[in-house]
Amino acid sequence: MTKTRVLAGLTIILIALATVSAGCDKNTTTTKKTDNKPAPKKIEVEIKDFAFKPETVTVGVRGRVTWTNKDNGQHTVVGKEFDSGPLGLGESYSYEFINPGTYPYKCQLHPYMEGTVVVK
Repeated sequence: MTKTRVLAGLTIILIALATVSAGCDKNTTTTKKTDNKPAPKKIEVEIKDFAFKPETVTVGVRGRVTWTNKDNGQHTVVGKEFDSGPLGLGESYSYEFINPGTYPYKCQLHPYMEGTVVVK
């Protein structure tokens, strides 16, 4: 090999190394955001102003959600696996969620009232 070819090869390698190292900042750390907090075991949902508040809740496996009617009218809490029956003012209904998943529910008396329980 000639000196020119060797110098050209070394120059390419040096340029490549300089480019790679320029993109690396020693003060930069990469962190992956992980939420290691366990989902809560008990959640309270208010039925107020013809709405579920909060509309979506997250609970842990074997977690319990309690809905309390704070409206003057009756409401229900009905999902595929649970049914509160009519709840009057001040009455509550609780359900324990055994399996992970997403559980939509609504008030049968007021179908526009919808909510979701996410079980993790």
